Amino acid sequence: MGKSRSARNNELPRRKPAPPMDEPKVVTATTQAMIGRTDTSVSGDAVFQTIIGNLADAVFVHDLDGDFLLVNPTACQNLGYSEEELLQMGVEDVDAECIERDDRQRYWLSLKPGQKVMQRVRHRRRDGSEYTADVHINRINLDGQPAILAVARDLTELLQAQELHRKTEEMLLQSQRIAHTGSFIRDLATNEVTWSDEQYHLFGYEPAEIDLDYETVVEHIHPDDRQQFLSSNRALVEDNQEYDCEYRIVRKDGAIRWIRSRAIIERDDSDQPSRVVGAIQDITETVRVRTEREFDRELMRTMLDTSSEVMFLMDPEGTIVACNEALETRLGLHTHQIIGKSALELIDRDVADTRRQHVSRVLKSRKGVTFEDQRAGRFLRHTLQPVLDDDGEVKYIAVHGADLTDIRATETELEHKQLLLSQAELLSASGAFEWDLADGYFYASDGWKRIHGVSADRLTFEELTPLAHPEDRDRVKAAVEATISGKSDYNVEHRIVRADNQETRYIRANAIVQRDKDGKPVRILGSAQDITDQHFAHQHLAESEERYRTLIDTATDAIIVANPHTSIIIDANRQAEELLGLSHDEIVGLHQTEIHPPEEGECAKSKFGQATQNQGERYTQMHVQHKDGRRIPVEISSGGVVKAGGTDVHFGIFRDISSRLEAEMAERERQAELEQVFKAIPDAVLYADTQRRIVFVNPAFTEVFGYTANEAVGQSTALIYNSEKEHAQAGQQRYNPDCPADYSSYEIEYRKKNGETFLSETVGTPVFDSNDKLTGFLGIIRDITEKKAAENALKESQRFTQMIADTTPSLLYIYDVDENRNIWVNAATSVRFDWSESGTADDVTAMVHPED
Repeated sequence: MGKSRSARNNELPRRKPAPPMDEPKVVTATTQAMIGRTDTSVSGDAVFQTIIGNLADAVFVHDLDGDFLLVNPTACQNLGYSEEELLQMGVEDVDAECIERDDRQRYWLSLKPGQKVMQRVRHRRRDGSEYTADVHINRINLDGQPAILAVARDLTELLQAQELHRKTEEMLLQSQRIAHTGSFIRDLATNEVTWSDEQYHLFGYEPAEIDLDYETVVEHIHPDDRQQFLSSNRALVEDNQEYDCEYRIVRKDGAIRWIRSRAIIERDDSDQPSRVVGAIQDITETVRVRTEREFDRELMRTMLDTSSEVMFLMDPEGTIVACNEALETRLGLHTHQIIGKSALELIDRDVADTRRQHVSRVLKSRKGVTFEDQRAGRFLRHTLQPVLDDDGEVKYIAVHGADLTDIRATETELEHKQLLLSQAELLSASGAFEWDLADGYFYASDGWKRIHGVSADRLTFEELTPLAHPEDRDRVKAAVEATISGKSDYNVEHRIVRADNQETRYIRANAIVQRDKDGKPVRILGSAQDITDQHFAHQHLAESEERYRTLIDTATDAIIVANPHTSIIIDANRQAEELLGLSHDEIVGLHQTEIHPPEEGECAKSKFGQATQNQGERYTQMHVQHKDGRRIPVEISSGGVVKAGGTDVHFGIFRDISSRLEAEMAERERQAELEQVFKAIPDAVLYADTQRRIVFVNPAFTEVFGYTANEAVGQSTALIYNSEKEHAQAGQQRYNPDCPADYSSYEIEYRKKNGETFLSETVGTPVFDSNDKLTGFLGIIRDITEKKAAENALKESQRFTQMIADTTPSLLYIYDVDENRNIWVNAATSVRFDWSESGTADDVTAMVHPED
């Protein structure tokens, strides 16, 4: 039989005895009667006391007023109170969301004995902080009085772990989406391949749209790159060689994209390759820009250097920033002696003022200027053309200088009889013409006719007009009128529309006016040159140089260009200036080791040598020295040595990784904290993905099941079930994305590594990302073998008590006055009065002697 009430009170202190009820609800026939027959009755048995006292969850027993009658040590620990303090308190003191007293009592009275209810609540600690708990509520009888048993599980650590996991998963997904980077895992035993969501997107699929294996991945590699891909993978697996290659893929829609892939090998306990883990990044735009920039710059430099005419580029202050070989030849200087010098310093002082005026006109009008002058017996024509930035301001001035000495000499000989032929030869033009202003006819050479696609030797003004492009006709007409009036020479570049095939071409036309002795114009003599290719070459050259500069200056990373042979820096973008705290002029001319801390000088020198010799050094981590002395960690990558205008250059891309290293350190600290949390949980914890493959287990899992983390991770959760059938049933009922989430605990029998089985209480929790997408399941498993044994012992004790009561000749019964019926009778009472447990008040009255 159970202990007396006073004995129980000595073991588990109560706040106060249950208050006497105005109208007794339960009448006991004997003082040793059982407190109740249902499983919800609480006994003072020592087993019950032991369970309550050692339970990892907080246990509260309170009356219908909410006053605590019993608490266990876990409750005291969770709330920060001693037992004596808690027993002077009630539900409203610890429940942060407690409802009104009358509502509480109605709710508790509505519970039926044996009915279990779970609520998620907020508990308030002694220090005022709050935490979330899952509370299992049961209505019980305690010392014959109705009471509430509440078992509360503190969810603080669990919710924190879930939030940390969610944030980590979301951070990974977001970073991959932003960087267009995917990740993959290839199981070498099964050839099964697992992709991240972004990897599916890079290949043109929705996540999990196709079933993956290694053969499927190979099919998406461009046929021309497939052998390289296979060879790199074999070298990685067989020889453990570094895997870092670029190749093309064919997306689902047929589009071709460039991919950079890096991977490592994971080995099993026998040091055998088990998995390939890697990442890919879409570098299509990088490859395109790189190829186009190298081609454009080489083409631009080639065209500039093969021109016999002087060309150079200067900034608004007149400083030369680029030039061709013709200028070097003209001045007798090398490129490095010209670049950075003022253009006005390289010419005679007697023409410097005039040139300065022309530059001012270009800066003020933002329009091109053409002028001629004579020096040392040479006739020169100069064209200054502004290069505007996005805001319409002059960024550079392109200077084109042509030696007209031979042309001017030719013009003095134009009066001889073979004027047309002489004009064509001496002007070095592709076609010559004569326009007789008296008769109005236009006479053309064969070369002029070839350019314009006409066959007639003589044209009228009406036939000539359609040959000029419609958008340029007014400009050509105005130039002709200005030439005839003597206001200017005729020197016009414009478009034509060929008469034979309507093709648009660009020409440069030059002409002079012949006048009679009275100064009246009588004819126009001139030439036309097809400059279509030259026009597009100049246009492409300007656009290419501008694109190159724009790419350099708008890059998010610092870019430093150096001479690979001398290690001297020759260019840097704005991001490099910000990274080093130096101006462009302060950076240019430095040795590449000077931008690093002194102690890393030798290492920087070695890395630079490797990068130039091996055609690129990928992702080297070092430090650069800021002007203020700060050492800034950077990640450096390079494309090796490339040709630019016949000159070797080396590009270095410097990325400030301070924030990334801080984030990595913070993540490592968070992971360490998370690891400590999981180690401290006494229950076995298991996290599995949506395919029910184990991703993580805590140390308690190993203690319970006998499997180490290495043995469990990656395995199906079927590992711990008694049979595949039970595993499948659990998947259908609880671990199924199509089923509603069920957070309640349930009992199930599991199998340990050694084959033993045990009964557990399991709480399964689905894990969702920020988009409410199910990412996996978290299971908390508690071995309740001993708990069940204690419950069975209690039931056996109650059964034994019932058996003793049924064998005694005394009449024993318990009668509920409110219900007007018996709730328990022993065998003697049942036989003597023919009563059952449903007997009524009339039955009780009938057994009493009429006189009594």
